[in-house]
Amino acid sequence: MKLVVTCQPAVGHFHAVAPLARAAVDAGHEVVVATGRGMGHWVTRAGFAVREVGPAWLADGPRAGAFDDPRRRLRLMSLATGSMVAGLVDLLRELRPDVVLHESLEWAAPLAADAAGVPYAALGQLPRLPRPVLAEVMAEPWNAARRRLGLPADPGLERLYPYLYLDAYLPSWQPLTANPLSWFDGPAEPDVAHLIQPPLYQVGDEVPAWLAALPDRPVVYVTMGTAFNQVGPLFATVAEALRDQDVSVVMTVGSGVDPAPLAALGPNIHAARYIPQEAVLSRCAAVVQHAGYLTTVGALRHGLPMVAIPVAVDQPYHAHRLAAAGAAVRLDHRALDPARVRAAVRAVLDEPLYRANAGRLRREMLAMPPTGHGVTLLERLAATGRPVFDGADDLAAVR
Repeated sequence: MKLVVTCQPAVGHFHAVAPLARAAVDAGHEVVVATGRGMGHWVTRAGFAVREVGPAWLADGPRAGAFDDPRRRLRLMSLATGSMVAGLVDLLRELRPDVVLHESLEWAAPLAADAAGVPYAALGQLPRLPRPVLAEVMAEPWNAARRRLGLPADPGLERLYPYLYLDAYLPSWQPLTANPLSWFDGPAEPDVAHLIQPPLYQVGDEVPAWLAALPDRPVVYVTMGTAFNQVGPLFATVAEALRDQDVSVVMTVGSGVDPAPLAALGPNIHAARYIPQEAVLSRCAAVVQHAGYLTTVGALRHGLPMVAIPVAVDQPYHAHRLAAAGAAVRLDHRALDPARVRAAVRAVLDEPLYRANAGRLRREMLAMPPTGHGVTLLERLAATGRPVFDGADDLAAVR
C-alpha cells in the first residue's frame, strides 16, 4: 500500500499522525508525509519521506490571539488549509497513492484526494462535531474550494469523511450525535468511524541525568506543549506557586522560553527546553498543562491527575471533559496567580479521587483497539476503494 499522510504544518499535529504512519511503515507499506513548508526537518528526523506544500503558517507556532474567537478558530483553520489544496492535488496525481490519511483538522487532503480520485481516511483527535456545526463555519470555503477543483457542491460536508474515520478520541468524551433518533436507539445511517487508541509519539532526544536523580518525593510535570508555551508569565507563576512545596517541579518550556531564570526560582524547580514526554510522565504524580490533545492522552495513559490551563482551539473542550470526569482541576490562564495554582496542584495530589478518575479514563483508553488496527482498516480501504463501515466487512454487508 502506498500511503500519503497529511497534517497541519505544526509540530504537535505531525506528532499526532506519526504513530499511525510509523505503524504503516512497520507493516511494510510505503509512506510519504505531506505538510506545509517549514516542517520538513521534523518529519525527516522521524524517519519519513516528506513533501512540503502550501504555507508555513503554523510551523513556528501560532499566536494565541489568532484563535481568540470560537467561531474564528474553525474558519481560520479551513481557510489556511485551503492554501495547501493545489499543491496536494499535484502531489497526489504525481505519486498516485492507494490511500490518503489526513488528521481531522487538515481539510486540504479530502478536497485534493476527491479531485484526484483517491480514497481518503481521517484520523480524529477531536470530538466528532455534528456536521451542521461544521457546515456553519466551513461550508462557504469548503464549497468555494470544491468549485475551483471542478467538484460538485457539498453543502452538508458529506465528502469530508466519506470512506473511513479512525477515531482516536475517548468515547465517553464524545458529544451527542447530530441525529436525534440515535439518542433513543432509533435507526442510524451506517458509520465509517472506528475506534483506535490515541497515539503515543516521542522524539528520541536525550533525557537529562538530573531527571533520574530527583529526590524521593512527588514530581509535578509542567508543560504548555509546542505551540502555546509563550502565554504571559505562566511558567513563572507556576514556579512561584510550587517552589516552597515538598515536590520536584519539572518544566519543559519549548524553544521560545529561556529555562534558566525559571530554574533559578527555587531548588526544586527544574526546567529544560524539551525532554521526551514519556520519560517525565513515567516518573511524575501530577501534570500541569494546557489540555492539548497529545499531553492529555499521554498523561491519561499513566492515569495521572492534572491541572488544566487551556488557552485556545481544542484545549478548552479537553479541559472541560477532564474536569467533568473528576480527573483535573481547570484554571483560567487569564486569572492565574500562585495561590490558585498551589491550591489546584495540592488538590490533585492530596485528594485520591482525582487519581482514581484518571485511572478510570486510562482503562477506557487502553480498552480501545491498538494503532495496528488502524493500519488494517487502511489496507481494507486501499483494497476496495469503498467506505469501510463499522461492523461490516464491506459495503455489501449493509445493503
